[in-house]
Amino acid sequence: MARALSRKLSSHSFPRCDGAAIAVLLRPSAEDGGDSWRGEGRMQSERRAIHSPFADDTGSTLWASAAALCAHLASLDPAALPAGPRVELGTGLGLCGIALAKLDAARGVREPLVCTDGSDDALRACRDNIALNDIRAETERLEWGNVRQAEALLRRLGRRPGLIIGSDLTYSLDSIPPLVQTVAALGATATLLAFPPRIGAGSLAVRDGFRCEEHARLARLAKQAGLVVRQAGPSLSTHVNGEEVVLLSLERGD
Repeated sequence: MARALSRKLSSHSFPRCDGAAIAVLLRPSAEDGGDSWRGEGRMQSERRAIHSPFADDTGSTLWASAAALCAHLASLDPAALPAGPRVELGTGLGLCGIALAKLDAARGVREPLVCTDGSDDALRACRDNIALNDIRAETERLEWGNVRQAEALLRRLGRRPGLIIGSDLTYSLDSIPPLVQTVAALGATATLLAFPPRIGAGSLAVRDGFRCEEHARLARLAKQAGLVVRQAGPSLSTHVNGEEVVLLSLERGD
C-alpha cells in the first residue's frame, strides 16, 4: 500500500516471509495526488486523465499487478529463487526491480540486476528511483521481440539470467508474442509474471481452464517456445485493492 510522503514521493512496504519487511521509495512521474496505485477497473479513463511526460503513460503509473508481484516475491523463501542475474521487463518506475534488489540484499544474495524498458522516459524515471533507494542496479533499453537488443543484454550479463520478472506486460494480445520471444531469447531459469485478466474473462478460454484470453495465449505461445507455464503461487490469482491479478511462472523445459 502506498503512503504519501510528499506530492512526489511515496513509500511502499512489503512483508517478508521472516516477518520483517522491505520498503521502496518512489518518485512517480505522473502527478496523482499521492495515490500512486491504479486499479484495472479505472485504467482507461485515468490513462487519459493523468499528466505524464511519457509518450505512453502506462509506465509512469503503478498498477495493482506490481504490488501483487512484489508481495509474492517478498513471501518466498530465499531458496525458492534461482541463482543468476535478475532482469525486469517493462520496469516503468522500477518498483518490482527495486523490491527484488532489496529482498536479495536482505537475504545476503549478490546478483546483478538490470531493469529494462522500451521507453527512454521510463528508464530515466527508473534510474532516479534506483538512486533514491541506494541500491545496485543497471538499466537498459529492451524492446520485446528485438533479438539484437536481447543478445546485447546477454553479452552484458555474461550469462543467462536466473530470474526474469514483469508486471502488467500483457496489456494487449498483440504484446504477448514479442514478450514470449524475448523471454525465450534471454533463456532465464524462471520468469515470474503478474497481470490483471483484462480480455475475455467470461470466454471459452476460461472454460478451458485459463483465467482469461491473455493467459490462454501466453500459455500456448510459451509452450511453442519450449517453456513450461505454472501458477506462481498457491492459487492462480490474488487480489490487490479489490483488483484480481494472475501470477504465472514460465520455466525452461530442459
